[in-house]
Amino acid sequence: MKATPATPDEPRRPSRTSPMNKELLARGTRVDLRPVPGERVDAGEGEYWGDERAVDAAFLAELLTRPNGSDGGTHRAVWLAGARVTGALDLEAAHLTRPLHLEDCYFESPEPVLMNDARAFTVQLPGCHVPGFYANCLQTQGDVCLGKGFTATGEVQTCGAHIQGALDCDDGVFHNGGGTAVDASGVIADGGIWFEGARVTGLLDLISARTGGQLNCTNGIFDNRASTDENPVALRAYGIAVADSVFLRSQKTDKGGEFEAYGEVVLRNAQIGGDLDCTGGRFHDAGGHAEGRAIDAYAMTCAGTVLCRDGFSAQGGVMLHGARVGGNLQCAAGTFVSATESMLALDGQRITVDGNVSLRDDFDARGGVSFLNARIGGDLSCSGGRFRRGPGSSKYALRLLGADITRRVRFLPAHLDGVVDLRKTKVGGWQDAAKSWAEDSQVRLNGFTYTSIDGMEQSMPVRRRLAWLARDVDGFAPQPYRQLADVYQREGNERDARRTRVAAQLRRRDRPHDVFGWMQWPFRMAWTGMLWATVGFGYRPWRILLPIGGLYSFGWWWFDRAQSHGQILRSKSVGGDLDFNSARYTADLLIPGAGLGERSRFYAIGDAATYASIYTLAGWALAAMLIAGLTGVFKRL
Repeated sequence: MKATPATPDEPRRPSRTSPMNKELLARGTRVDLRPVPGERVDAGEGEYWGDERAVDAAFLAELLTRPNGSDGGTHRAVWLAGARVTGALDLEAAHLTRPLHLEDCYFESPEPVLMNDARAFTVQLPGCHVPGFYANCLQTQGDVCLGKGFTATGEVQTCGAHIQGALDCDDGVFHNGGGTAVDASGVIADGGIWFEGARVTGLLDLISARTGGQLNCTNGIFDNRASTDENPVALRAYGIAVADSVFLRSQKTDKGGEFEAYGEVVLRNAQIGGDLDCTGGRFHDAGGHAEGRAIDAYAMTCAGTVLCRDGFSAQGGVMLHGARVGGNLQCAAGTFVSATESMLALDGQRITVDGNVSLRDDFDARGGVSFLNARIGGDLSCSGGRFRRGPGSSKYALRLLGADITRRVRFLPAHLDGVVDLRKTKVGGWQDAAKSWAEDSQVRLNGFTYTSIDGMEQSMPVRRRLAWLARDVDGFAPQPYRQLADVYQREGNERDARRTRVAAQLRRRDRPHDVFGWMQWPFRMAWTGMLWATVGFGYRPWRILLPIGGLYSFGWWWFDRAQSHGQILRSKSVGGDLDFNSARYTADLLIPGAGLGERSRFYAIGDAATYASIYTLAGWALAAMLIAGLTGVFKRL
């Protein structure tokens, strides 16, 4: 039952610690002033507690700093629960000779608890309600507990503190809307930094913090939407060094649980010895500024795996520019949404990943994904992912420009909207399918190299591969065709290799590039058609046998007919016993240097003379084209 607070007309007298409680506390006995000893209470209601539960802060300070030894002092902790602490607890620069354990206590003074430059064994304030807590440069031999219902209505500071145990803020409530709620920049916590289930309203500042354990913020809520900054930051861990893993994840418990950050989470230059686990976490860029992001992990080093999967959501984009990941980058079933037109949903430029990168199984990026100049030691899988370009000027859905991927790229997205940039990309193998590419899908391929290429569901026929090459928004370039033909050649597929090279020649000649080119275009196309039909641009020289055979057959018939019409005459030097043979005569005209002698024995007149001249010229032209085809004159790829 709540006690009635004092009215302005009846001011409460300064409370004093009862003699019995003084004696018990001095002896190191646990003093539990809660209505039911051992049962937790809400210290936020402490202003209504009566004087029988009041303990003077000055008396606590005296107990904590009293010398141990001959004067009857004890080494036991000062253990107090359910008290209303009156007055300001000032332990600045003090040397605490006894551990401090205050549980479910209410600090009545508007002044923060002061422990700047103090030295202590342990500082335990679970469930306490304080107006603020200043412990800059505090040194402890054990834990500092500001959790289990601990509530601060003002700023908590532990800048530069050295805690040989853990900084335990699990299930703590820290409220300083519009300002810094917890400033632990430069803190050294050998046993870990824990904010599991914490509720932080304001900024959590961990710049250059160091810990030999974990940074665990599982199921924490970090809300800095009240900040007046153009780009609010919820958790700032710039340059933090964590020997173990960092947990910014949602994990279902009996109480439910979900990690949420309203404001940017900054992990720039962070050094993480284990994993970065953001599984199921929800990150929101609270400012919507062009430079603001949901997560900024620029140049971060993570020795383990980065997990942004299974319900992970980043409303504002994720920056991994220049990061180094020793394990895998797993983003399966994660959602990445760009907040502005100029920002990428997932920016992995110059990232180095020693393992695999998974952008699959309902991965959803709205705003473009970039792995420009990235280095990936394993596979890159995009199967089942959704890739959408940015809402503004960005045209790229997936950009791998200059990337080096040691193993394979599996590309079978569920949805693709935008350009896929593969220029200067080097991969071990490329796998896709016909349905990977919609009718309006576009690519950029110049400089794309691979050692193998095949279909994920079934073999992709060469005609589909050529259609894929034709999607290049930059127009024709010889390298993509040469690369595809070379791979077919290495696999022993000579037929498809030739077909690819012929297709390249056709594309190289099919479009004029200037006014002069347009003027030449009809002649170029005629010449191109002749080259394709006769020698296949040098890749199918046997084709020339077809026009030669056709001309020879026609000439055989034509010149035989011309002789019967009196258009083939015998030379005076030829005897009457030699008959005209149209087959030998046609061969002598059509084959340069044949030397069969038919043209010297018989000569044509009228139309036959015209045809004879045409056949002679055609013979020389076909011979020249055959020689050029065999020697590779037209193979300009």
